[in-house]
Amino acid sequence: KESRLIAANMSASPLTLLYGASGVGKSSLLRAGVINYIGTREDLEAVIFSSWQEEPVVHVKSAVLGAVTGASPDKRFKSTKSEPLAEFLPRIAEAVGRRLMIILDQFEESFLYHQSPTDVFAKLFAEAVTKEHGAYSFLISIREDSLAKLDRFQGSIPSLFDNYLRVEHLDRQAARRAHAHRLHEVPVDRVRAPRQQSERQRARADSPRRGRARRRDHDEGLARHQARSGRGSAEAALRGG
Repeated sequence: KESRLIAANMSASPLTLLYGASGVGKSSLLRAGVINYIGTREDLEAVIFSSWQEEPVVHVKSAVLGAVTGASPDKRFKSTKSEPLAEFLPRIAEAVGRRLMIILDQFEESFLYHQSPTDVFAKLFAEAVTKEHGAYSFLISIREDSLAKLDRFQGSIPSLFDNYLRVEHLDRQAARRAHAHRLHEVPVDRVRAPRQQSERQRARADSPRRGRARRRDHDEGLARHQARSGRGSAEAALRGG
């Protein structure tokens, strides 16, 4: 299932990129599927964030505190504005005894409100992603037409494009199933690894040439068969040659 695949990718890597065309349903998939699935795991805590207009670092921390407070109402959690994400997140994860699965939704909006490559969030986010910890993971959900804007992180996050998935539009059958059931029950093949897709795309690009070769071989074989059986015609022989 899609939600399990995405959660597995998040568990295996500090950063996962999830992208797709505008309107493909990334946010719905994350909120109705992935968040619900992670909620069934006692070792994980889901956090989703998509408010990019103001200072993201402060609000990411608030989203984390809100999630863990709801999960552990008997505990008190604090944060200072100056505490870096790379220190805040492991501390909170240790306090709750769970790995934090932080989903940064509609990430393309962060470039609209925070355009400078030297932005505070860009710096602290890169530090948090590249720190060796195992206490938390990030997922960036972004529109496909905004992928190039992630280049600002390439120098500070070497593994930026190591782990990524593409969300495709639902076909009619899957759309009916999504309507009748929950989104996290939609078949897993809607979310694909682009490396696998590129191989299929190369295969499709080569298929016309292979198809022409197969047709030529078939016509030549048919012409030889017709000529041997005495039923071949000049037209068939010419087509075969």
